[in-house]
Amino acid sequence: MKMTRNISFLILYFILNCCYAQDLDQLYKEAVELSDLELASKVNILALQQENEQVVANSYYLIAYLQKKEDDFFNAVINYMEAAKHYREMGDFNNLAGVVENLGNIYKESGFKSAGLKYFYDALHLKEQEQDTLGLMHTHYNIGQLFVDIDESDSALMNYRKALGIAKKLRSNFVGRIYNDMGICHSSIENYDVARKYYDSVDISDASIVTRARILNNRGYSYLRQKDTLQASKYFKEVLELDLNEVEDRTLSYVYGNLGNTQKSPGLMIKYYEASFSYLEDKAMTMSSKYYSTCKELEKLYRVTGEEQCALYYDHLQDIFTEELIELQDKLQSENLQYQVEAATWKLESELRMRDQILLYVVAALLLALIGVVIFYRRTYEARKKEGSILIQARELKEKLSS
Repeated sequence: MKMTRNISFLILYFILNCCYAQDLDQLYKEAVELSDLELASKVNILALQQENEQVVANSYYLIAYLQKKEDDFFNAVINYMEAAKHYREMGDFNNLAGVVENLGNIYKESGFKSAGLKYFYDALHLKEQEQDTLGLMHTHYNIGQLFVDIDESDSALMNYRKALGIAKKLRSNFVGRIYNDMGICHSSIENYDVARKYYDSVDISDASIVTRARILNNRGYSYLRQKDTLQASKYFKEVLELDLNEVEDRTLSYVYGNLGNTQKSPGLMIKYYEASFSYLEDKAMTMSSKYYSTCKELEKLYRVTGEEQCALYYDHLQDIFTEELIELQDKLQSENLQYQVEAATWKLESELRMRDQILLYVVAALLLALIGVVIFYRRTYEARKKEGSILIQARELKEKLSS
């Protein structure tokens, strides 16, 4: 299969070097549709050789996105930085905003909450400048999620409301997603009745299995926080009655973990926590908090049941995770410094562009005012001239009548 793909690529390589840019665009679209990292990398090489700046930037963006999905945060950041540089040089501030927001998500998920927030605000500034209404909705939503992470519910809800207002104006089905997160936020501050009202709103706005599973889990969790394990279990088990092929892995990891928290028997708790961990094994960074806490719980439970080897295994996973996270954070700090230099450049260019636009508006306004003044004086002059002509005619008529 791999050999066939390489042969296909070689054929495409020779064709593309003899054809127009739209063929390269088509190959890029194929990489997007297939979510194929290897193909995206090859498209990037071709685009660099053909000096196709748009595809170069887009392919760096795609490579970074796919690397992030694979938990390869550091290389994703490097490629996002490359994409940002090319978009900045092209003056494509719309795509630049998307890159900056994705960087914010990586820094947020890597434990750099304040840095993540700064990236989000930079993205917000760019999207306001570009009047990207849909983009502003997503950025306010991401900012809201970050504030929930750091227990600042008022700021979280403020940003969720802004996102919700935009979503309603756009008639976007993202409304349901925002209601869900507003419910989570209220649940975190023990406003359980309010939280459930938001979950009810989601049921009305989005009936998909993905959303249904998410809401059932969140409803159950609100009861679990109130120590009503019977009611909580009912909702968690309802998720497992859905078509699990349609349910997100992320949701299932939470459902099984929550079911584990409803149990009293260490054996049953282990069963559910192991099921939860099966959806987390390849998501150590993208779901870092859940990954680490599940390993910790399993280590503790296996020690209770006297299964020392299993306990040591999960203890070892925690050590590996901690080492990898520290290494990643060291690298990301270095990349963040590079971003500050790049950001200073595009912010200056952005300000100059805004200043040029303001100057253009001022000049246009002055021209309009000048034209208005000229028209006014022209009309006044013509009116006076006409008035003078009438007076002259009146005098002449008077003289004739007098003679």
